[in-house]
Amino acid sequence: MKICFYTQDYENYGTDTEPYWKAKGGEDFIIEAPEWTEEMANNVCEAISENNPFFERSVIGWGKVSDDHMTQFERDQLDYEGKIDYPAVRASYEEFIKGSV
Repeated sequence: MKICFYTQDYENYGTDTEPYWKAKGGEDFIIEAPEWTEEMANNVCEAISENNPFFERSVIGWGKVSDDHMTQFERDQLDYEGKIDYPAVRASYEEFIKGSV
């Protein structure tokens, strides 16, 4: 079973004392496991999330997807460019948690 995790990225254009955060899109992560538990999903969310004074990434949603799932960004690339130059991150749960991706 595959789950797609959707993220939102923010960049700080200010300083750490006077931040000016701007939304900068996000990235999609399609992770596969034979079965999913809530703990596994939480582990992936924790591994994806990032927070420092100048960059933040958080998971804004996730859901089960088909084996041949393409993200909206991938479909848009095919529609406008005829190819996918920037695919979603795809990995097995084990690879992702170990940091092999």
